[in-house]
Amino acid sequence: MILLKVSDILNDLRKHEELVLRDTMSLGDSIKLTLKILMTLQKFVKDEPIYIMFSGGKDSLVLLDLCIRVLPREQLKVVYIEVKDNTHEENVGYVYSTVRHYYEISRENFVHLCNTKLGFYEAVAKWGWPGPRRKWCMNVFKRLVLMKYFKSKHNDKPLVLVGTKILDSKRRLKRFSRNGIVTDKFWWNIAVSPIAHFTDQHVHEYITRYNLPMCKLYQELGESGNCVYCPFVMRREYYLQLYRLYPHWIYKIIATELKVRKGSPFIISPKRIGFKDILGEDLYNKILCEIEHNSSHVLCRRSS
Repeated sequence: MILLKVSDILNDLRKHEELVLRDTMSLGDSIKLTLKILMTLQKFVKDEPIYIMFSGGKDSLVLLDLCIRVLPREQLKVVYIEVKDNTHEENVGYVYSTVRHYYEISRENFVHLCNTKLGFYEAVAKWGWPGPRRKWCMNVFKRLVLMKYFKSKHNDKPLVLVGTKILDSKRRLKRFSRNGIVTDKFWWNIAVSPIAHFTDQHVHEYITRYNLPMCKLYQELGESGNCVYCPFVMRREYYLQLYRLYPHWIYKIIATELKVRKGSPFIISPKRIGFKDILGEDLYNKILCEIEHNSSHVLCRRSS
């Protein structure tokens, strides 16, 4: 079983880790290292399934493409987690199109998971906004959902490939320096980051070189849309574009903000800020009027 082979995988991957910490690698060298990591893993897991997390984001797209190149297609299982009421409809459509049509992954090897019992904004109204120190959304809408699925399919923790990059944050770099490529603490699986050493520039160059299809939300919003609202996305232009192109999402987010008595959607320690600060008072008040008008219109339709 994979769980018994963790030490073997760790020992073999340790040989590559000193290279991963170098941020001066070329794209070619980065690709070679990732392929070497993938082939090392495949050697140990043999015929057991290898799961690939695919959110519709750029990093996970590059990971998926590299896996398709060297791992047996029948062994790969692509996992997509939708966050109920907070994943953009364009993201869902893009993931299905990419996995099922572009890469021709079979229906049996594509796993679409979702916590259908609770919507994201319903949860926010109950528990308050998530934040850097209260990332309950990751636990409720992703970790527990994934853990439930894996426990229903496996007796031991399966191997899961994730598209995290250590240079994305100081926290990831510190964790990688301490734990290495393989992490097995928070999630009920053996998580490996084969593109940990990639930079944002590497990801961009790879997608351009191989002309990979990207979700159109990147052009429109600069994000994948897997989580429309995220406490780590605080760019005014992002929410302005969301309002211009997909106003129903802004209505949903701000209507929820009005329901939450404690806390704020964003925290810059120690300051807490809301959407009025992000959007500006004039636009925020205009949106409030639109929300009120839409709510009145719905009530009138129901009563008639």
